[in-house]
Amino acid sequence: MLADIRYAVRSLARRPGLAITAVITMALGLGANTAIFSVVNGVLLRPLPYREPDRLVSLWLALPSRGVSFALPDYDLFCKWRARAHSFDGIAAWSSASGRLTTGAEPEHVNVLRVNANLFRLLGVRPLIGRDFAEDDDRPGAARVALIDYKFWQRRFGGNKAIAGKPLTLDDVAYTITGVLPKGFEGPLDTADMYVPLAEAPGHTAEGVAVTGCGRLRRGIPVEQANTEVNAITKSVLKERGWHIAFGAWVVGLHDFRVRDVRLTLVMLFAAVGLVLLIACANVANLLLARAASHRREVAVRTALGAGRVQLLRQFLTESVVLSAAGGILGLCLAYWSVHLLPLLAPESLPFADRISIDPRVLLFTALATVATGVMFGMAPAISVLRGRTWDALREGGRAGEGASRARFRNALVVGEVALALMLACGAALLVRSIMHLRAVQPGFNAAGVLTASIDLPRSAYPEPERRMNFYSGLLERLRNTPGIQAAGMSNQPPFGGASTSVGLYVQDAPPSSPSELPLLEQRIVDPGYFRTMQIPLKRGRLFDEHDRGAEPLAVINEAMARLWPKRDPVGRRFGDGMHWITVVGIIANVHQMTLAKPPEPQFYLPYWQAPQPAMTLLVRTASDPFQAAPALRAALRDIDKDQPVSKLAALARQIDGSVASHRLAVILLSGFAVVALLLSAVGLYGLVSYSVARRTQEIGVRVALGASPGRVRAGVLKQAAVLGIAGVLLGLAGALALTRTIQSLLFGVSAYDPVTFAAVALLLLVVTLAASYMPARRASAVDPMVALRQE
Repeated sequence: MLADIRYAVRSLARRPGLAITAVITMALGLGANTAIFSVVNGVLLRPLPYREPDRLVSLWLALPSRGVSFALPDYDLFCKWRARAHSFDGIAAWSSASGRLTTGAEPEHVNVLRVNANLFRLLGVRPLIGRDFAEDDDRPGAARVALIDYKFWQRRFGGNKAIAGKPLTLDDVAYTITGVLPKGFEGPLDTADMYVPLAEAPGHTAEGVAVTGCGRLRRGIPVEQANTEVNAITKSVLKERGWHIAFGAWVVGLHDFRVRDVRLTLVMLFAAVGLVLLIACANVANLLLARAASHRREVAVRTALGAGRVQLLRQFLTESVVLSAAGGILGLCLAYWSVHLLPLLAPESLPFADRISIDPRVLLFTALATVATGVMFGMAPAISVLRGRTWDALREGGRAGEGASRARFRNALVVGEVALALMLACGAALLVRSIMHLRAVQPGFNAAGVLTASIDLPRSAYPEPERRMNFYSGLLERLRNTPGIQAAGMSNQPPFGGASTSVGLYVQDAPPSSPSELPLLEQRIVDPGYFRTMQIPLKRGRLFDEHDRGAEPLAVINEAMARLWPKRDPVGRRFGDGMHWITVVGIIANVHQMTLAKPPEPQFYLPYWQAPQPAMTLLVRTASDPFQAAPALRAALRDIDKDQPVSKLAALARQIDGSVASHRLAVILLSGFAVVALLLSAVGLYGLVSYSVARRTQEIGVRVALGASPGRVRAGVLKQAAVLGIAGVLLGLAGALALTRTIQSLLFGVSAYDPVTFAAVALLLLVVTLAASYMPARRASAVDPMVALRQE
C-alpha cells in the first residue's frame, strides 16, 4: 500500500494542473459537507445533555383543528396529568418569570424559572455545589430557597465556593442559596439565572397560571401511548370544568420539540450540499477519464509484463483516494473556518448553536466521505482502462480514439452535473423569491426608530393594581416629555416578542353553531399611547383614552376580528364570555404579531386599567437610532424607583428581521451551494468540450481543409454542448419537480412548482452551458488544417 501511495503521488506530481484542479474541486465539496454536517450533528444528532434523554418528553395542550399546534396548560391541569398518568416515571413543571435582584451594589434584572422540586432529578442533573431542592421546598409556606446558574454564580458572586447557605434578595423577598448548577447546564426549554420552587409562584394553584412541563417515560412505553393517555386525561378534566373548546394534549420527544422548526431546513441543506459533492465527484471523474485514455498503453505494457488487474485497480483507486484525501484535508480547513463563521449567520432561534463544532463524529464523517468519494470518482476511470484489450492498446501506440462507451459515460456525467445544478438552483431561486415576498409584507405598524424594553414590577413592592398603574403612567409621562422622544406606549405582548395569549369568547350577533366553535381571539393589554407609538392606522370608530377610565369595559379590535360580524358594523357591538361583556369602540389595521408568514389572527386590545399587569414592555419612538432613548429610559426609572431594573432592550425593527432569520440562512447557504454547483457544472462541461475538441483535432483539420467554414465548426461544437445542456435541463426539471415540493412549508407567496422560476433557472443553465463551451468552440474553429494533418 505504501508503494502504491508513493507511485500515486509521483504520478500526480507529473501532472500538477490536474491534481490541483481535482483537489480544489473535492475541497469545495467535502468542506461544504463537513461544515453542514457539523451543524446537523450539533443540532439534530447529538443527544440532550441529560440522563437517558431519549425517554424525556415535552407535554402541551393542542388544538390542531383551530391552528393551535401547542399551548401552555395551566398548573391545575398539569397536576391532574401528574396524578393520573401511568406512562411516566416522573413529571415536572416550570413557569418562566423574571425578578429584581437587590443583593449587592446595583439592582439587576434576572431571569427566573419557578420549578417543581423534582425537575433536576428528573433530568439526571446534580448541583456542582450544595444540594438540590427537596420535596418539602416545593410546598406553600416553605422556607424560600434558590439554585443559581453557573454563569450567574461566576458573574454575580465571583465563583465563591462557599456560596451555599448565603442569602440573596429577589423582589424584596429573602432567599437562601442551596447550591450551584453544573457548568453548561441548560433548562429543557428555557434558561435562567435562578431557579426557585414553583410553590412560591403567585397563585400557582389557579387554573389561569400557565406552566411548561416535561416528563420521563417509563421504560418500554412509546411516546404514542403516553400521548393517548394524556389526551384522555385532558378531555376528561376539561369536560369536568365545562370547557367547550375541545383542547387535546400533545406529548412529543423533548429533543424533537426543540428542533421542530429547523429540522426540515437542515435536512434540506444537507441534501443540497450532498448534491454539490456529487457534482464535484462527477467533475473529477471526468478529469480522470480524460487522463485514463493516455494511460491505456502504460497499463497494457504493465499487463503484458505480468501485472494483475486487481493490482492495477488498486493502484488506480489509491491514486483517486490520495486526491480525495488531499481535498478532504483542505476541505476540513475550510469547514473549520466556516463553523466559526456560521454563528454570525445563524438566527438566535437556532437551538444548540453552541454545540456546533468539529468534533470526533464530524471528523469520522469527513474521513468516510473522503474515502467513499475517492473510490466513487476513481472506479469509473480504472474500469475504463482495465476493460481495454492489451494487444489493441500496444498496436495503436497510444493514438487510439476514445471508445463510444467511454464517450457516452463522460457525456452522462456532464448531463448529471447540469441536472443536479439545476435542481439546486431551482430550490435556491424559490427560497429567494419566498424571502422577497416575505420582506414585502407590511407588519401593520412602523417599526423604524422604536426601542422595546421590558419591566417586571415585583408583586411585593407593587401589590395593588393602582400602584402599578401609577408607576407606568408616571414613567410614560416622563418619557413623552423627554426631548428626542416622539412617542411612548406599552403592551403586555408587543409584536414579535415571542408570546401570544388567545381566549375563546362569544361574539354578539354572531353566535357559533356550537360552544366548541367559539372563535379564538388574541388578547393584548396596552395603554392609549401604544397605537400612536406604533403608528397603527385607525380604520373606523375611535381609540380609547384616559377619559374612558371607570367606564364600562371596552376594546379596540383589528380588521380580522371585525370580520366576525360579516353583516354588521362591529363598532358598538360586544363580545365576552357570556357573563362579562366588552364593547368595541374602534377598529385598527391588522398587525402581524408573531410572524410575517401567516395572516394576522383576530385580535382585541384592552386598556391597561382594565387588567393592570406587573410585567409590561415599553415601546419608545425616536427619530432615528432607537437606542438613543435608552439613557432617558434609565434616568426616568431612577427618578420613579431607583431599585427597578430594565431588561431586554432591543430595536423592534431588528426583532422583525430576526423573525425571517431562519429563512435568510437557508437562502444564503442554498444560494451559495447553487452558485458552486453552477461553476462546477460549467467547469465540467468546459473540460468535456475541450477534451472532445483536442481528440478531434485531426478530424476538424480535415473538415476545414475540405472547405468547412469556421462558423460551421463553431456551430458543431456548440451544438454538441447544447444537446448535453438541454438533456441535463430536462432531467433536472424532472428532479426539481419531485424535490421542491419537500420545501413547500419553507416557501411564502410562491408555489413549489412556480413555472416562472423553473423557466428562468432553465434558461440560465442553458446560457451557462453555451458560455462554457464557447472558448473550446472558438479554438476548434481556429485549427490550422496543415498543422492538424501533419500530426498524422
